[in-house]
Amino acid sequence: MSRIDKYTTSISFDDWGQGEPAVLLLPGWCVSRSAFDALGQEISQHRRVLNLELRSHGESESLNSDFSTADLVADALALVEAGGARQVIPLSLSHAGWVAIEQCRQQNQDRQAVRSCLQQKMGDNF
Repeated sequence: MSRIDKYTTSISFDDWGQGEPAVLLLPGWCVSRSAFDALGQEISQHRRVLNLELRSHGESESLNSDFSTADLVADALALVEAGGARQVIPLSLSHAGWVAIEQCRQQNQDRQAVRSCLQQKMGDNF
């Protein structure tokens, strides 16, 4: 586990494997990043995986204030930047889908290319 400090909060994450584009795992609301442990380890055999812990979830710092989707997007982008990943493919659960969509938009990334890229490495059963 690693941590990045973003403004007033500290975010936990895992960094597994190697290869670009990296896969950015975004767990859903009220779910820790451990939900992606098995999948993340599998994907990391083919490419780099960044497994983000949402703020106030799991091992990330608990906040006593509200936060928005924009805050979560900023956290995801901060992780990408701190990790030095040139390109990421977001893979999300539940409400983190909004974070993944906005992260793609801000990085001018085609969401359909995300699924195609993973299928090439992991097969049609992905």
